[in-house]
Amino acid sequence: RRLRQQLNPLPSENALAAWGRFQRPADYAGSAPPKDARGLLATQRLRAGEISGDGRCQFSAFSRAAFSTVEHADELRALAVAFLRPRQAEYDDAMQAYYKGECKAKLSALVKSQKIKAADYSGFLDAIAAGEEWGNDVTLEALGVLMHVEVRLLQNLPCPSAWASPRLLPLRIDPRDRVGTVQAVIYLFLERKHYSTLESYAPAVATNGRSGSPMPSQSGTVVTDREHDITYDYNNPIMVGGEELTGGELRSGVSVGDGTRLLMEPSVNGEEWVIFREHTGSGMREEVRRLERSTVPPAPVRSAAGVEASSTPADAASVTAELNSKGWRAASDVVQELFQLVSNYVQDLELCRDDTDTSALGTLGSAVLGYLKELQRLKRQLYFTASASSQPVQTVQFVGSAGAGKSTLVNWAIKHCLRDGFDQPAGLELVDEVFRDQERVVMPAAAKEEEAATLAKLLDDKDVKFCFNVTKEDILCTGSGAGAMTALVSHIFLDPEAPDLQLVLTYRSKAEVDEVLQSVAHAVEVGLDESECDERALYFALALLGLDINKGGASNRNGDGSDSESSDSDEEKEEDEDAAGDAFELLKQHGSFALPERVQVLLGSERRVAFRGSGSLEKLQQLLLLHTIGAWSHWGALAKVELIVPSRLEQPLRLQDIPGFGDVGLDPFRQSLVTEALQKPVSMLALVLKGARLEDDANPAAVRLDKLGIFDDLFGLEKMRRVGKLATVVALDWDVEQYVSQDANSYDDRRGCVMDRQPKKLKACTKWFRAKLNEIMKKRLKQQATKEEKERIKERVAVVVESAFEAFCVDVRGQVVERYGIDEPSWTMGGLLQAMLDNNSNNLQRLQVACLEEVVNDCLIPFATRLEELGLIREIAKFEFEVRPLKEKELFKGVKQYFDDHFSTSATTQRLSKVVAEVIDPRVDECTDDAIDRRFTSEKEFECYSKKGSRKLGADLKSRTPEATLLPDLAIQPLVRDTLLPLQDALMALGHELIVAPARGVEGMAMQILEKFLERSKEDAPEMAEHFTALWKFMEIGLRESARKLVHDYNQVLAERVARLRTDFPSMLHDVLDREELPSIAKNKKLQGNLKKKVELARRTIGGMGIARAVKNEFRHKIRQDVLAVIGKDFPHSFESTLRYSTNMLNEALAGNTKEIEQLNGFATSQKAARDVAIVIKALHESGVVPKCFDECSGFSPQRLQGQLDLADQPDLAESLAGSTTIASLSGATPPLERSPARALSLPSILPARPEWGCPNCGVLKSNTDLSKRARFALPRPCVLKAGCFCEGLPPETEYCSLCVRWFTQRHQLRPKEKERARLKRRQSGTPGSSKRLHTAVHASAPAGQLAGQLADCHDAASVASL
Repeated sequence: RRLRQQLNPLPSENALAAWGRFQRPADYAGSAPPKDARGLLATQRLRAGEISGDGRCQFSAFSRAAFSTVEHADELRALAVAFLRPRQAEYDDAMQAYYKGECKAKLSALVKSQKIKAADYSGFLDAIAAGEEWGNDVTLEALGVLMHVEVRLLQNLPCPSAWASPRLLPLRIDPRDRVGTVQAVIYLFLERKHYSTLESYAPAVATNGRSGSPMPSQSGTVVTDREHDITYDYNNPIMVGGEELTGGELRSGVSVGDGTRLLMEPSVNGEEWVIFREHTGSGMREEVRRLERSTVPPAPVRSAAGVEASSTPADAASVTAELNSKGWRAASDVVQELFQLVSNYVQDLELCRDDTDTSALGTLGSAVLGYLKELQRLKRQLYFTASASSQPVQTVQFVGSAGAGKSTLVNWAIKHCLRDGFDQPAGLELVDEVFRDQERVVMPAAAKEEEAATLAKLLDDKDVKFCFNVTKEDILCTGSGAGAMTALVSHIFLDPEAPDLQLVLTYRSKAEVDEVLQSVAHAVEVGLDESECDERALYFALALLGLDINKGGASNRNGDGSDSESSDSDEEKEEDEDAAGDAFELLKQHGSFALPERVQVLLGSERRVAFRGSGSLEKLQQLLLLHTIGAWSHWGALAKVELIVPSRLEQPLRLQDIPGFGDVGLDPFRQSLVTEALQKPVSMLALVLKGARLEDDANPAAVRLDKLGIFDDLFGLEKMRRVGKLATVVALDWDVEQYVSQDANSYDDRRGCVMDRQPKKLKACTKWFRAKLNEIMKKRLKQQATKEEKERIKERVAVVVESAFEAFCVDVRGQVVERYGIDEPSWTMGGLLQAMLDNNSNNLQRLQVACLEEVVNDCLIPFATRLEELGLIREIAKFEFEVRPLKEKELFKGVKQYFDDHFSTSATTQRLSKVVAEVIDPRVDECTDDAIDRRFTSEKEFECYSKKGSRKLGADLKSRTPEATLLPDLAIQPLVRDTLLPLQDALMALGHELIVAPARGVEGMAMQILEKFLERSKEDAPEMAEHFTALWKFMEIGLRESARKLVHDYNQVLAERVARLRTDFPSMLHDVLDREELPSIAKNKKLQGNLKKKVELARRTIGGMGIARAVKNEFRHKIRQDVLAVIGKDFPHSFESTLRYSTNMLNEALAGNTKEIEQLNGFATSQKAARDVAIVIKALHESGVVPKCFDECSGFSPQRLQGQLDLADQPDLAESLAGSTTIASLSGATPPLERSPARALSLPSILPARPEWGCPNCGVLKSNTDLSKRARFALPRPCVLKAGCFCEGLPPETEYCSLCVRWFTQRHQLRPKEKERARLKRRQSGTPGSSKRLHTAVHASAPAGQLAGQLADCHDAASVASL
């Protein structure tokens, strides 16, 4: 502790900025030496510090990095050894790699020379302490825990001489899970077992955002390291290290956990706020950002003791009122409040997470720090995935088949939202910048010239002149007769705060591009067959090189790889059906595998182009044409295309134009981009349909959505749903245009035609969607459903249709509404956009409420339970009679036996067989020869296989990714499409049998064992039976909370495991099909013709161990290993862990080992925290934000809830709760025990005076400590840690207070007197009267003999009166 207070880390701005750029290098198994890394470090303005190679380099480097001096190296080494000695059970496995491996020979020599006793764990530590062995990763971890420092280590690995750059591996040693928060982050460099510091070779320049940062310098933006600090507007919470900070917190100063703190102060002229990053050690300041001055909450009021006053409101009414006003939007406030409350509690009680510490204080620390870690995770989840500014909440994806009008619809949405005056002033101003690794780089002049020449050439292209943007109104590229434009997903960010129109082009890394081109070049060079090549890599190479299978050029191709309607001929289709072979042939003919210079120089970078003034849209579209369309674009080099639009909407909205659906086999690379985009969470998935061919357009799209699992996702688990809402969009103006133009009737008749068609289209979309869902549900859940089951299916469909589906008919161009004067806002583009914004809000509510439920179930209620138990622990510790400890062995033996029976192999097999028989076997039985033949000959989806002359079936059989083709749908369609949803339902139905039943069963069995223990205790002290209420209450609360928490946790685990079956299914299917060696069917010369190939495929599917049964066996294995086995293994272990907490705390209380908590003012601190937690619980309960957390099914009993509600309303806990033995007895507010008259003692009026004992180290008087725990320091002579240690001069027979003994035992240091003064100050300034009342209660409940002995030590009337 003393050394930790001297932390003064080296400046690390450059290391912080560069850390995110170091990625895990490629694997290398050779023994070549590491390459010189000085040059690479210099490019990041870093260097390795000079540390002597004297055998203690690790400790010297750590000392210099953490304290700016190497003088603490020896002390750090001694501390690391002292920390590791008692923790052999925890670190022995890691240490064995040294003392049984690379250091074995040296240790054996040390044993022979009698420098160490044995070549084992203890001997290895002796060698390190004596300087005979070096520090390693284990000692480095120990130093991080002891000093509360996160260590970031950059290791220079062995590297082949042919490689251009050294292999640098970034590693993190983070002690936060053990100590809560860290006080600093240091950077070290390791090369050839030598440690040194990672230092800046030149001082970092403090700017308003780092030089070269790609983030726009908008008002209120904090631009810092992406791992610790996130860029967000000042008016929203500012994230630092994953924590939300308000203006009020910044005014008082907030530690960010890396040795610095953020502080906000007014500028000199008073017109701005300035946010500084202040280094706590040196006091140096670095300006982060200047903000326009606005109202900021005042700095928090500090109490007389110098401790921040709690930010929790004084009464539950104010918190409830705030929750009622904000509703679910207060989720982040609640989480932040609870996080601060738990953090303060950890700091006040100096809690630490140490599994080897079984004391009451250590057990409490491990539990509470677990809640703190979970709160940190949930805070990040709230901010990054469930906040108004997170991308999934803002995103709407437009999908559909090719030519449905997606890009046109998005174009008109952009034009509708464009802010007025965006194209002012006259004249075009262009800002074109390129960034790599967040540093601005200059694009070579030759590359610029090449790009300009290419742009001039494409503008003369006939397709560009006569096909693209015929109406001259587009922003995104569309075409007439040219098909859909780009195969890339177009990201459009409608940003109300964007100053200008911007285009952001993100390029793939050079390593990724080189790997693809080199693999294809190698395949061409060695003459591989196309079936031996990865189809996705072939098409990826085509996109990189600007090649297209269609000789007509890229402009004749749809985004899905199919042709547009105008060129949908049989001959062209047949050409497509052997596309893989054509792709390989085209690459062979091309020969060259080099990218143009203008593309090569941009790999791994981000290009930002800002447009201002007139002509912005025209120039923007030219750049989009240049980079995303046609052979000139080399669009495969782009990873992302984003358009930032200055919007007049009040809220941000993100649109994604997804390329058209198509068969994956036609262009697997292009369709992999579609699949990847559609697997991400979004607020709305908008399916764009053509009104003129509604059903024909909708069915193929529905099949594709079905394959992607969108429908199953809607019917699945609410918390796992990745799509907020599914919508259909039909363009009303295109639908009615032909009818209106051909109608010779009057204006009113034409207007009536329009008014009549819109609701019909909406009704048709809703009817089609409902019918599709009914078909899916009936087919998957209950094919032979009874009448009652059909009704339940209908209800389930109705719920999904009502909550997760919406249909829109939109006048995209506004011509119909304007022409006929129709006053229907929902028909307009503005109405569609507003509906999307409303849906974003609803989706945000769903996500935030789900996250808040996790906070309540995982942190709030468990923390309240621990505080409630502490009150009962205090009650138990006051027992005046001896109670035998609970025999844990008997209890855990019964628990283990129960779980062994419940999760036995036979029980698991029985559950598995039941699920397989109900769900999978019927689907296997449907995979028949007749079913395959029917699909092959009759269904339109498989025409590409059955059509005469088609080579598509053969190409798919040779594919290296057959699971991505139509083959699984042809062969085992029921298993592919109709299994996962009913399997999910069946496994979730097992939740009661797997989780709830054993939890309740173990709870009841444990209560019976504890009842016997209670009866034995009453027999030992029958006269004190009435005081066993607290003992029984403690047992009951601990067991029921364990059961409640684990039921909640493992229902969540079960849901996650079941959801993983869907994500693992493609790889599982790939393994099955790969084992069948399908290419042999295509290569067999006896199987000429698609019909014979189909027959052979059917034979392999329905045979004894064919494809269908192989998939069934894979399902069995996955369910057993990934679901049932995980629950059966982890659930008993977790239950025993939580139960062990309660039994350990109980035995510690019965033994009277709670004085440490009392001396640290822990009960009074817990008392205050308990009331604050109760206030939050009451506010959440009365606001109704998370009703599921407090209903009867939640496991939180009405009695416990009522106790929390009563506690929240208490004005003064010290007085009003003193007589209660339930929740009111929290944390030191203990009821005084009435003494029997027979125990009354006659006190002498005059006693001889005698000085009061005081601790020789900290000076605490006996009245403020526990005399029964006075002890001596363990002082071996000489000291084993350090020659000439200070402890050798301490008197060996002197007795010290228990806190000083505990401090010395754990740290081998003398406890500072400042700590004792701070402890006494906290006691005096704690709950009114708490210190005196607690002290009096201790002695009032002491046995008569002990009391008489204490009276004998009193020598004046004042001492007697105090006692």
